[in-house]
Amino acid sequence: MKKIYFFLPVLISYILITACSVSPGYRIDGIVKDTSFEGKTVFLKDNYDRSKIYDSAQVIKGKFYFSDSANIASPYMRLLSLPAHESGSYELPIVIENGRITALVGENVCTSGTVLNDKLQDFLLGLDEFQDIIHEEKNFDEKRMMVRLSAFLKGYITTNANNIVGVYLYSIYQHLLTNEDKQMLLTDHVWLKEQVEK
Repeated sequence: MKKIYFFLPVLISYILITACSVSPGYRIDGIVKDTSFEGKTVFLKDNYDRSKIYDSAQVIKGKFYFSDSANIASPYMRLLSLPAHESGSYELPIVIENGRITALVGENVCTSGTVLNDKLQDFLLGLDEFQDIIHEEKNFDEKRMMVRLSAFLKGYITTNANNIVGVYLYSIYQHLLTNEDKQMLLTDHVWLKEQVEK
């Protein structure tokens, strides 16, 4: 009986470690709701230099995918891009990290499935809500709105200051931060500062 009690915790630990571990590499499972994109090419581009294309895939039966089995020690940003045509174009920032990522492209665009993509999606949803609130304001004051926007961005950057999402948000939206918020972010978060100054 003592052997069973000893073996049971070892077995449970093994199952938990195996179940919680993420395989190296990534897979992006894309779903495109707009049927006019059928047969079109989706590009995986550099976030900052959109002329740089890393990979491409074709939309077949409303789906596309990208994958790589190499371990990703340091997650990085890319941009999923469906070129313009009669329905318009779609661009979606995505974090490339170990795990399975779902990218939905349609009336709403979103990513999910990994920790950092969920954090990026939280920001994008928060930004949509912030914009809706601003549009509903009756007494629009641009200066006050910019201060509120800076505080909103600073909050999300601070929350993600130790990961690539924070670096991305700072790099893309720094022109909307007040000088005080910019300075505070780079002073308070050394890793963030090192990454944005690379």
